[in-house]
Amino acid sequence: MKIDRIYFCVLALASLSAFALAARAAADGAPAASEATAASNAPAGDAEAGRRVFNRNCRSCHQVEAGAGSQLGPNLAGLVGRAAAADREFDYSPALQAAAGAGAVWDATALERFLAAPTKMFPGTTMPMAVGDATQRRDLVAYLATLSP
Repeated sequence: MKIDRIYFCVLALASLSAFALAARAAADGAPAASEATAASNAPAGDAEAGRRVFNRNCRSCHQVEAGAGSQLGPNLAGLVGRAAAADREFDYSPALQAAAGAGAVWDATALERFLAAPTKMFPGTTMPMAVGDATQRRDLVAYLATLSP
């Protein structure tokens, strides 16, 4: 079992490298990304279409109203721009707790990557759903960006 834990930790740390580099750059006062990368972090999807994707695929596990609490998944109000594993009412997986410890922040790029394959980005995460369609992911992220904390 010790080898399994070490393997899990290595995979989780490898998944966090981009998050950690961005957090370190921000802490040092340096820009975390080039202008081109920053522009790619802007949600480019259709928020109304994303609301429909959310209601169809995500609402059964997640709340989006500020202060509504958590369900099977954390509350997503104010998610875009928020630190990973920041909903104090939710018991996150060790993988997402490690991401939070590395300074991970949910920007559009990170969310799209996570939504495409949650368990590949963070092995051990308890989120079972992926959004396979890239347009639906962009739309969903655009919708999440409209939600106030």
